[in-house]
Amino acid sequence: MTRQVKADLALVPVAAFWSFSYYLNKVCLMEVGPFALNALRFIGAFLVAAVIAFPTLRKVSGETLKYSACIGAILTAIYISATYGVKYTSVSNAGFLCALAVIFTPIFAFVFQKVIPERKLVVVVVMPENEFPTFLEELK
Repeated sequence: MTRQVKADLALVPVAAFWSFSYYLNKVCLMEVGPFALNALRFIGAFLVAAVIAFPTLRKVSGETLKYSACIGAILTAIYISATYGVKYTSVSNAGFLCALAVIFTPIFAFVFQKVIPERKLVVVVVMPENEFPTFLEELK
């Protein structure tokens, strides 16, 4: 088994747990608000990460902390927005909208880093929805 196949297979449970987390968010939002839920999630994640990575964190530079704070602020806004989305729409809609990152990531990579996406990715991104099943049949 190649390294790429192992990496792809490792991402399958990640996708499954990520999908299941939308349902769990919906259940949790029946008891607590979006900010409280995100606070619990981030505090728990911070404590686990601090215990695991403490020796490495002592050597972090100020510049790394500055950029990490920027990324953390963006991630916090994303999580709060996604949690509000889960609260006020269906789980499937929230999952679909958040999964649009799969489409936007190569577009942003092209715009900001001039990374040209593979041809098959361009075809799938620009293909009309009603053509997709036909395209899959042609691949078989």
